[in-house]
Amino acid sequence: MDLWEDCIALLSSQGIIYYTNKKWDEFVAANGLDPKKCTQGANYLELCHESNSKISDKFSNLAKGISDVINGKSKVYKFEYQLTSSDGKSWFLLQVQQLSKNCPTNVILQCTDITEFKKTEVNHFDPENYLSRILNGLQLIGVILDQNANIIFCNNFLLNLTGWNLTDVIGKKWFDIFVPDEIIPDIKDVFFSTIKNDNSPSFYENEIIIRDGNKRVIFWNNTVIKDIYGKISVICVGEDITERKLADRLLLNSKVHLCTLIDTIPDLIWLKDQNGVYMMCNSKFEKFFGAKEAEIIGKTDYDFIDKELADFFAINDRKAMKDGKPTINEELITYAVDGHREYLETIKSPMYDADGNIIGVLGIGRDISRRKRDETELQKREMQLSTAQRVGGFGSWELDLNSGYVEASDEACKIYGVENKKIKLEEIQKIPLPEYRPMLDKALKDLLERKSPYDVEFRIMRQNDGKVCYIHSVAEYFAERNIIIGTIQDITERKLAEDMLLHAKLAAEEANKTKSEFLSTMSHELRTPLNSIIGFSDMLLDGSGGDLNVRQIKYIGHIFKAGKHLLELINDILDLSKLEAGKMELNYELFSVYDAIEEVKNLVTPLAFKKNIKLDVNIESGLKSLNADKTKFKQILYNLASNAIKFTEDGGFVSINAQIFDNMLKISVIDTGIGIAMKDLPSLFQPFKQLNSYMTREHEGTGLGLVLVKKFVEMHGDSVSVESEIGKGSKFTFTIPYC
Repeated sequence: MDLWEDCIALLSSQGIIYYTNKKWDEFVAANGLDPKKCTQGANYLELCHESNSKISDKFSNLAKGISDVINGKSKVYKFEYQLTSSDGKSWFLLQVQQLSKNCPTNVILQCTDITEFKKTEVNHFDPENYLSRILNGLQLIGVILDQNANIIFCNNFLLNLTGWNLTDVIGKKWFDIFVPDEIIPDIKDVFFSTIKNDNSPSFYENEIIIRDGNKRVIFWNNTVIKDIYGKISVICVGEDITERKLADRLLLNSKVHLCTLIDTIPDLIWLKDQNGVYMMCNSKFEKFFGAKEAEIIGKTDYDFIDKELADFFAINDRKAMKDGKPTINEELITYAVDGHREYLETIKSPMYDADGNIIGVLGIGRDISRRKRDETELQKREMQLSTAQRVGGFGSWELDLNSGYVEASDEACKIYGVENKKIKLEEIQKIPLPEYRPMLDKALKDLLERKSPYDVEFRIMRQNDGKVCYIHSVAEYFAERNIIIGTIQDITERKLAEDMLLHAKLAAEEANKTKSEFLSTMSHELRTPLNSIIGFSDMLLDGSGGDLNVRQIKYIGHIFKAGKHLLELINDILDLSKLEAGKMELNYELFSVYDAIEEVKNLVTPLAFKKNIKLDVNIESGLKSLNADKTKFKQILYNLASNAIKFTEDGGFVSINAQIFDNMLKISVIDTGIGIAMKDLPSLFQPFKQLNSYMTREHEGTGLGLVLVKKFVEMHGDSVSVESEIGKGSKFTFTIPYC
């Protein structure tokens, strides 16, 4: 072994040197190593660990590599390292091989001087050589990696792109500097697989990290090469496609957004080529054919609809492409998906490529079914309005303040006696009689400036026949359109009827006044002799004029009773006359509700006693004084209570109830009498009116009692109501403000 040019040492399985050749000893001496630690008997593994900090941190890997060969974990281990001596720097290759197949085993260390080879290797990749020039001349990334992915060359394009200096990257692992952590395993697999399988060239893309932390997307073309010594390198040429990828992503997003937008549009949208073959459509169009877009693309209308409709579509498609402008059609279609029908407004526009050549037709179909229904409904309403105006005798008009023209309906033209439906405002203003024009001008001005209601009556002289008519017009101003819309109506007949009604009313009022005055006068004239008759008959009955026989007493009793009844009638008539003449007033005073009701009760108790009628009074506790006309309050209650007793059969029941409800005194008189039919209720409060029934005809009365009740209650500002049912009785209720 002393004849070998290489340095040789043999190690035991414990790492002890048990042989060295002459070249080994010379190597130790020449490189300043301690001979005692590098000769026979020394532990070479310990030397490697000690040298770790003194020579190179790679020597710890050397100790591990030797141990792996000794223990059979690897058959061969190679280790390159550099030493510095007085002669300069030298490179060595240390190879470790097993001496036996039984492990642990002794090993042989063979150290070869590869300094010259290294110089040749460096020169081979010198920036000045032709490969470096080629890579530096590219507007692409140029990198050369050794078989361990160490960077042995990179061009200026990479340095400019990433911001690194050459000294920052040469000799460093590519993965440590340029590859994002999350994809290092994948990129290592690609790299080492390329070397192992000599997949040259190999193409792939991945992101790299630049110095500022940002990332760029690179498309790689990798080629594996071997030098004259069989050493493997990889030439990596990469194109920065970051902007292209971004553009692709933006384009894809744009397409997705466009498709989403088209799908959300409620219209049918489709695109055909020149031969009518579908190129795309949206989801609404899918429902028309009852098929998905993928099933529609590549087919024509004839694959989905009947020939007649397909021919119609094809004709309109060709027309749009031939004319070079959009065509608009209305089509009634049936949806295949559910059979419902829609009116479509279809717009078909020619589509062009970048060179201006027609490539097909774009179609948009909008559902106008509602518009068609609205148009039909509008026509119907216009016809109804026209009919209503004709039947009702009124017309409509619209004044455009921008143009100064008035548009009138047919009926409005008829009312004004004009033929032209569109007339200048100045001409319209000449139709009313002169005395009304200032008023009409002011009303129009107030409508525009003060938004005052425009509601006027005036007279016109019709243009066609000169007839003078009364006109009523109302209008409203619409500021957003600067127009006035109004109506006119011929009210000539109504005005004549109003005049006749006014004269009739005046005549009736005069007659009523005369009647009231007559009744008042007659009542006063009749009361004097009646009082005498009643007084003298009363004296005769109590014996003041002497004894009377039975027949005389009976007849005088009739006279007395008839006189009282007639006096009661006259008093009621007198009260009614005063009410109608407006001469009766309320005399307000504070009085006890309880006392007033008790007084009325005492007055009607004899009436109830005669018919064996139970009379009950219920007054809410705590009732205080009432501010009202006490006399009329008692008359109201007396009339209701006496009526209740009068129309209740013997053995019946009558109650008077008083309570406070919502700041009102509520009085109810309830009886179990004959009751009142529903059809007779409206006649209850009419003067001189008695209900036409057997029971009512049996009882005397003027029919004025309830009339006075109603009017007296209304004078107090409230009302009277009645509830009744035939055979079950009645309930009369009135309310008076209670403070």
